[in-house]
Amino acid sequence: AKKGTQALPKDHPVEVREPIDDGRAIAETLCAWCHAIGESDASPNPRAPPLRLILRQYDPSELKEGLAGGERISHPMPDFQLDPQDADALIAYIRSVQEPRSD
Repeated sequence: AKKGTQALPKDHPVEVREPIDDGRAIAETLCAWCHAIGESDASPNPRAPPLRLILRQYDPSELKEGLAGGERISHPMPDFQLDPQDADALIAYIRSVQEPRSD
């Protein structure tokens, strides 16, 4: 440890959050009003695709750019803007629940 700082003991439990966990929390807060956020649930708004299918319609980098840029991904969607770290976390979560294509 640097002078004047104290190092954590080696056995100190440190909470390490995964981006997927943060992404799920973001999805629960911002997306679940309209979109299905799980692996098998139905979207509360029938016009909103489940997140597990969203990457069939949108490229992940374009989706991240739109979320971080405050752009509407589709209409009608509420106005919101994620910081780049939160956009990355949400994309990580969306990737984790993608349903494989059956074609």
